Amino acid sequence: MPHPSKPAHASAFAATQPPLLRALRGEWSQLRFDAAGFYILLFTTVITVAWSAASSNLVIRYGGEDAAPSARAAISGVFQFAMYGLFIWIARYLLREERTGFAKLKLLSLPNRFAIWVAKWVWLTIIAIASMMVMAVLSTAVTLGSLALTDQPWQRFVGASAAEYLKLGVMITIIAVGTVAFGVAVAIFTNNLSSALTMLFMWVLVIEGMLNGADESTRILYSLLPFKNGTRVFENPPMEWFMWNSTVSVGYFLVVTIGLAALAIAFNKSKMTRDE
Repeated sequence: MPHPSKPAHASAFAATQPPLLRALRGEWSQLRFDAAGFYILLFTTVITVAWSAASSNLVIRYGGEDAAPSARAAISGVFQFAMYGLFIWIARYLLREERTGFAKLKLLSLPNRFAIWVAKWVWLTIIAIASMMVMAVLSTAVTLGSLALTDQPWQRFVGASAAEYLKLGVMITIIAVGTVAFGVAVAIFTNNLSSALTMLFMWVLVIEGMLNGADESTRILYSLLPFKNGTRVFENPPMEWFMWNSTVSVGYFLVVTIGLAALAIAFNKSKMTRDE
């Protein structure tokens, strides 16, 4: 029976839409009214902007003339904190339905789990890219404003060429895409919010954080770590720490993270088929 506020022909039209389109519409409706998710992203933005401004001020004040800040220094918080905030937001959004049992109710209206997961992935990626771009713009604005108010040489942060700003935008997009894909994969495989968050933070902070490629014995392992490859262009570690160049690192990061997400969705689809 159609909703009283909707005409019957509108409900009939929605029912005949492709499953993926229906899933996209449904997920967008949920995201728009997800207040908790909004506050997670808002808190992440505040921390990111504050860190970027504070670290840039410290570089200018204590780094001396040899310290060469650039446009990327003004958005350092985006690469330091945004990823972790996105992990929390992604895992919570994906797994809250599993925890409350709402996922089973959703299948009654749209019995296509594959379309639902793809729709979630698409919207999470779009919002993650937009959020990180906003964080970068706000970080730059607040950094320049704070430097100007304290009579610091803020002009040193805007001397970048258009090509460098474009490169930063591409880097942010790549990190956002890979972060969402990795979060989707871990969330689906664990199917538990606590386990997903533990694995996500353990992987990035502990497993990848404790290794470097300075030792020849760890160089191969270091080169295989996805987020070390993804953030390589921004962090600019020594070239000899990797077995390939930075262009290959970007491709490797995207292939691994997106591949894991696709594998997880396929795994979930086959699992649902067996359960039926």
